[in-house]
Order: sequence, then structure tokens, then C-alpha cells
Amino acid sequence: MKPAQLLLSYQRLVERERELRDEIDRIEILLTTNPDVKSAEESLAQAHQQEQSIELRLREFDRER
Repeated sequence: MKPAQLLLSYQRLVERERELRDEIDRIEILLTTNPDVKSAEESLAQAHQQEQSIELRLREFDRER
């Protein structure tokens, strides 16, 4: 490739990167403001807490045996 072609190719890649970063930012903003996502995150956190509680109880039962 000639230097001019390489430069044009590079410029297209830089522009594509900028577009993708903008798209990522836009999607991240949508996700942080979406109440469904927040609700799902809270449910997941509760499930993890319940799982840890069950694991602790199982370990206690194993020790007792």
C-alpha cells in the first residue's frame, strides 16, 4: 500500500473507533438509567446473599457431623 492509502485507512479506523466508543457510552448510559437493569442487579445481589447464607449453613452442618 502507498503511504496515502495507509493514511486514509488509518483515518477510517480512527473514525470507526470513535463511533464505537460513542455507541458504548450511549449504551452504558441507557443501562445505568434502565429500571429493569437495576431491579435485576438487586435481585442478583439478593440471590448471592442467600447463596452465601446457605453455604455457611451447610458448612456448619458438616462440622456438626
